[in-house]
Amino acid sequence: MFDPETLLMVGIIGSVGAAATFAAYTMARKVGPKLTINDLRPCLPWEGLPLPRFVYTKPALGAELLRKENNG
Repeated sequence: MFDPETLLMVGIIGSVGAAATFAAYTMARKVGPKLTINDLRPCLPWEGLPLPRFVYTKPALGAELLRKENNG
């Protein structure tokens, strides 16, 4: 019915999207009310790299997340 290459491509693309969504959700749960939904949206190409907006607008928040990850 479907080519194996097509199923592989859909599986890879879908798994990358699911992993990114799970990572964003986990990060948002750790940060809590300091983060809004707009902070999780990716930047537009003319604004910078396609990273979440909080990387540019709230740099202290990124440092806090790294510190929490390193401390366990």
